[in-house]
Amino acid sequence: MNIETGVKLASVIFGIFALAKNYYDISGGRRNRSREAYKFARDFLDDIESGKKIHPYAIEKGYQAISGDSGLSGDEVAYLLSLKEPERALKYYVMGRPYLEHFPQKNKQIDFAPKYRNDWSRTWRKLLYAAIYFIFSLGTMMPLILSKFFSNEMSSVFTLFGIMAVTIFPTGLMALRNAAKIHRAEKLVNNQSRHTPNIIVEKNSSAQHL
Repeated sequence: MNIETGVKLASVIFGIFALAKNYYDISGGRRNRSREAYKFARDFLDDIESGKKIHPYAIEKGYQAISGDSGLSGDEVAYLLSLKEPERALKYYVMGRPYLEHFPQKNKQIDFAPKYRNDWSRTWRKLLYAAIYFIFSLGTMMPLILSKFFSNEMSSVFTLFGIMAVTIFPTGLMALRNAAKIHRAEKLVNNQSRHTPNIIVEKNSSAQHL
């Protein structure tokens, strides 16, 4: 094995080690954040359930901290926490929020915004977004698919592929994400089972038990 080969091999091993370390650090950070989120949620909800006098601002910020979205109101988060699988309900609501509205006066308080209540209004959008994703993904891969016809111009093929990957492919991913948002919104609207009869809700800027 010559020196050049040894240097390349060492570089590959170092790169693999660096990637493994980064993955370990990221995984550890996620675990630590999960522990902190658990402790905060436990302490905050214990305070709410204890009947302590808490300033409405603190209540609102506490619910927003649990959801991770400062755009949500305490009423919205409190209701979502009352559902079975509350973490999933929160994620689905945050993701599908452009298509949803919160109606505190209803038993099932999350429903589609008026523009999206008709099934077809959501179906054609999902089909359109899926078609955009397929077309843009196929367009991105086309230089590689047709590369056998340009075997003498492989550098140009890869250059074109790179251009497609950073221009049109992200648009396809955005379309796919929009389709996923509608799907998540539908899942949430159709699954709003309560996990307990004692639901924490916000009323007149204070938390009360029903």
